[in-house]
Amino acid sequence: MNLGRDIVATVAAADSPLGQVARAVDVLSSHLPTPRQPRACPFCLASRWPCRPFLDTAQHITDHGVDAASLVPRDLHQVLWPDNKPATRAS
Repeated sequence: MNLGRDIVATVAAADSPLGQVARAVDVLSSHLPTPRQPRACPFCLASRWPCRPFLDTAQHITDHGVDAASLVPRDLHQVLWPDNKPATRAS
């Protein structure tokens, strides 16, 4: 299955902030749009991006002390943060 973006896997200690939100990182990544369609969620077929599942998951990740901006490709930062000031919140 081609998700439109290259992906990598990483290992984190289960009790680290990143390890505690590992499943949420997977969910967040599944809702990232392709480079060719930066305003369409590939998972929520009828939703524009950022979709509600992406925003809710980004907030959950942030609430656990992980910077959601570091999990989003740079080409999407301008879509999420038009002021060009990435914050730890995606909403």
